[in-house]
Order: sequence, then structure tokens, then C-alpha cells
Amino acid sequence: MNMRSLFKLIIFGLFLLAGFQNEVTGQLLPAGKFPKVINFSAVISDADNSIITSGEYNILFSLYTSKEGGKAVWSELHEKVIVEDGEINVQLGGASVPNPLNLSFNRLYYLGIKLNGNDELTPRIELLPSPFSIRTLVANNVRDNSITANKIAPNSVTNSKIKSVSWSKIKDLVELNHTFSRINKTIDEPSVLTMFWRRYGNLLEGQDKFLGTINDRNLVIKTDSIQRMLFDPWGMVVMGTVTDSVFFEVIGKTTLGNVYVKAKMGVGADFNETEAKLHIKEDGLQIPFKVDTDSLEVFVIENTGRVEITSRQTGADDEEGNYSLFVNSVDHGIVIDVDSDNSNSSTNYMTFWDDDGIKGRIEGYDWADYFANPKNIAHDIWFVAQGVALAVAIAATAAGGLEVPDIINGTAEVAYWAFQKAWDLSHLGVTYESGSGDYAEWLEKFDRNEFFMPGDIVGVTRGKISKNTNNAEQFMSISHSPLVLGNMPPDERKMDFEKVAFKGQVPVKVKGYVNKGDYIIPSGLNDGVGIAVEPEMMTAEEFAKVVGKSWEENLNEEIKYVNVSVGLKMNDLFSVIRKKYNDNRKLKIALAEKNRELDGILLQLKEVEDDVKLVKELLEKKSCRQDKQAFTLNKK
Repeated sequence: MNMRSLFKLIIFGLFLLAGFQNEVTGQLLPAGKFPKVINFSAVISDADNSIITSGEYNILFSLYTSKEGGKAVWSELHEKVIVEDGEINVQLGGASVPNPLNLSFNRLYYLGIKLNGNDELTPRIELLPSPFSIRTLVANNVRDNSITANKIAPNSVTNSKIKSVSWSKIKDLVELNHTFSRINKTIDEPSVLTMFWRRYGNLLEGQDKFLGTINDRNLVIKTDSIQRMLFDPWGMVVMGTVTDSVFFEVIGKTTLGNVYVKAKMGVGADFNETEAKLHIKEDGLQIPFKVDTDSLEVFVIENTGRVEITSRQTGADDEEGNYSLFVNSVDHGIVIDVDSDNSNSSTNYMTFWDDDGIKGRIEGYDWADYFANPKNIAHDIWFVAQGVALAVAIAATAAGGLEVPDIINGTAEVAYWAFQKAWDLSHLGVTYESGSGDYAEWLEKFDRNEFFMPGDIVGVTRGKISKNTNNAEQFMSISHSPLVLGNMPPDERKMDFEKVAFKGQVPVKVKGYVNKGDYIIPSGLNDGVGIAVEPEMMTAEEFAKVVGKSWEENLNEEIKYVNVSVGLKMNDLFSVIRKKYNDNRKLKIALAEKNRELDGILLQLKEVEDDVKLVKELLEKKSCRQDKQAFTLNKK
């Protein structure tokens, strides 16, 4: 069908219903009741003036602002439209799936039609007003004073329907008593007048000039039709909304009372900068400053100045981001300044806790603490006694009492303890208190695959460790829980190292009986286990293999852990050397005595020998005389 010439018959009706007067009753319809539809009737024929075939058609209607081309500003599909003898009757905007005609109709529009999805029929139809709708043109120019209060239905003019108001045009307002008592009076039935707002408040006349409302209504400030600020009747001020946030900037000084910040806050810097400065002062009993996340307090400054950080951070210990407190500085870290005249053991600079209580602390240490320590008292008594004994020994040497090695040994011990005492007193300051008992360092394994356990005895050769103690240079033990751990290797090489105790108390694996004071040496089986040897039974070779000295007794013959003091002092070796020297001296004296006794015996033997020789000579002489006498008798 050639649709180039669409309408060979007339269009029976095309008019706008909105704003028409009911012809039957003559009653005016309220503005909200006017149907936004257009009645459309027409007879359709083809280019040969033949009426199209009767039946059901799917017809798409579209409105354009141009005769040709352009984009439709409105479209609606009418399905299964019955066409009889070429005539159609529809309501545009009233299809089974309606698309209301929400157009301003303040310009020319052109109607396009498609039948059953074919090309749009041409030409488009220009919409023209009905005769009576031309009367609405008068509304574009309303005479002054023509709209009065009596002509406006109650509540028919609302804020959303007023674009702008010239207050000089409004007349015949009801007089109101604009006193402060009137403003503060509760309004049970809000007047229409209270819905109008100006810089004098939401009263239209009077001398009470303020920005706001006189009843329980919100005051909302918008820009670009978006809410920026809201004041509710009870004094709450909200800036921005959930969907439209605001940027609030104050230039100059600002004094605030109680402030609650629900989201982000920057003080002393721009919102997106990290240079915020914050100074909060609180004289009351409440917490002066705290930071909450997910309803949990993560940072609190109390009235006393106490600071508490609560962190839920977890993770590996080799990542700085997994620690609750991170200090990033150029030269120095943290300073702890305790306001006290004397820093002693009652002053804790730092304390370490877990769920079971205190696990360790760093505390002050002064002269009083040092001299009150029972160990130091015993050392001091011993030190004085050694000094007195040394003086007596030196005096006795001239009389031949002691040998020179004794004096050298005693002088070395006194010198050592004098140095130790001077060192201790010159290094008072803080002490580290912990349940751990030794100082340890990471030492490299000979074989990175060798397995070690705390308490294993190891041999050290050229700085590397192994359970094989043959020909080792030193003999040490794997630490259980060191108080101080040095020589930390890189994280990627920790499997190549073990924690080895250098000084302090260490649980060590030992087999067999152990008494207090026994020396612990390797078993010789390269099994990480030691044996106990009594001090008087030690040999010089065994002394070179000493791991430490037992501080407890254990009569269990099986392998067990024994508390051992590692890091022997020189006086241990001096004691053994002195004992060996004294034993040798006693033996020498005994040998000299035996030599004197032997000399006497030899002298006696010499005398006996001489006597025997004389007797022999006498016997020989007597025998010779007898032989002569016998010879003489025979001759006779």
C-alpha cells in the first residue's frame, strides 16, 4: 500500500481535553482531575483513494517538534486497534499501556503514525488548538488585582506550584498580631500564610525580622534544587543529605560547644589534606577525646592524660602494617620521661602484659636497689674478704708462707670483682625484668636442614653450630625464651639460624644424676644431650667443654631439662687451677719427704755394705790363717 498520501479523508477530531468545561453539568474540574489525553479520529486510505482493509492494527503514534526528521519527544503504541471501513478512533495518552502526555504544549508539535511496524506515514500532522482552547491565551497576560483570595480554592496554590512572587502584587492580606507572644504561640491549625517565607520569617507583615519559621516546620536551604542544609523545629541542624553531601569550610576563628562528628573531620587543614591540627579541651568528667570505628573505641585520651589504643590488627610479624603503633621518624623514636627525682625499681618505664598478667617490664635501677640486692651483698662481703686475705697472703709471702701463684690468682680475682663492681655502679639506669632468663643470639647452622630443639647442646666452630661437638671451639645450648635476642638475620634466612644462649639461666637437656654445682658437658654422642661432672672430678680437657653449671638437683637418670647457668666467669677456672696447684704442691712436699727418708735408708744401706765388706775381709784373713796352720800340721 502506497502510504505517501495518507489522509485522503478528513480528520474528524483532534482536540486537547485539558482545561475544558464539562458540557453536561457546566462544572469546573479540579486541575488534578484533567485527563492528559487527546481524542484522535481519522479515515485512512491509500494513494489510490482506496480504504484500507478492515481489521486489527498495531499503531505507533509519535510527537515531534519538527515536520521532518528529529527525535520523538513522546511515543505510544496502541495494540489491536479495530479499523472498520478505514476509520480509527483512539485516545493519545490512553493506550492499554499508557504514556501520559506530560508535555508543556507551548510550541508546535507534529504527529507521526506507523502501521504494523512499517515506515512512518507521511506527511506528519501538525497539531492545532480547538476553538475554545484559544481562550487560554488570555492567561498569559493576567490583569493586576484580577486574582483575589476569594477566587483561589483553599490549599490549591502550593510552594511547588509557585515559580516566583512579586509581593507588591499581593493584596487584601488578613491582619495578624505580630508580637513576640504571637510568634511563640503554638499554632494548632497552620495558616496558609505560614507557608510563605521571606527574610522577615514566614510571616508576611510585621516588625519581627528573622530568618526562619514561626511554627514547627523545617527550614530547608537549597541550591540548584538540592538540599544543602536543614534546621528542624527542635534545633537540630543537618548539612547535606545521604545522597548529596556538602563541603563545609570555615575561614577564621570558630568557637563550638559540644561537637559530634559522624563521619570525617579535618581540623586545621583542608578536607583532603593530612595536616589536620586538633586541640580539644575538656574540664568536665567526660572523656575529652576519643575515636570510634564500628562502634568500638580505638583511641581514647582520658582526663588524666592517659592514652589508650585498642587495635584489632593482626597478621605476620614481618609487616609493619600489622603493628598497633607505628612511629615513623627521621632520627629518633620514642622517649619515655618519668617525672620522678629517683628512678628506682618502683618506677616502671614499660610493662608487658597478656591475659594472665605481667610478663615483663623495664624498670628503674639506682644505688639503693643495687646495694639492696642479696646477690650484690654476698659479692661485696666476698670481695672484702678476698681483699683482706690477699693482704695477709702478701705479708706472709716474705715469711715463706704462700707461693707466688697463689698471690697472682688472688690478685686476679680481686681485680676482676673490682672491675665488675665499678662497671655495675657506673651503668645504673634501667633493668629488664622478665620470666625469660638468658641473653641469646642468632647463630648460623652448619647444615640448614639440621633440626634443633630448645635445650640442645651444640658445638660452635667458626661461628656456626651443630650437634656434632667433636673438635668444636665452644659448647653452648639452644635458648628456650631469651630476654634479649641479638644478631637477628633477615626474615628470608631465619630458617638457617637458631637462638643460642650466651649468658643467664637456660633449661638444658641432661642425662643421669645431677647435683647442684655440677658442671654440664656434652655427652660425646653428638645427640644434643649433656652429662653432669662434679667439680673435684673435672679434668683440664673437660673444663674446655663446659656448657654451664647446674643450679638444681635432679636424681632422674633419664634425659630431662636441668636449669643451667651459662657464661662461666674466670674465678671458676681460677679455683680449679688453684686446686691443681695445691695438689701438685702437696705431692711435691710428700715426694721431698720420701726422698729424705730414702736418703737415710741409702745411708744405712751404705753402712751395712761397709760392714759386710769388713766382715768379708776378716773372714778371708781368718780362713787364710787356718789354711797355714793346717799346712804346718801336715808337715809335722
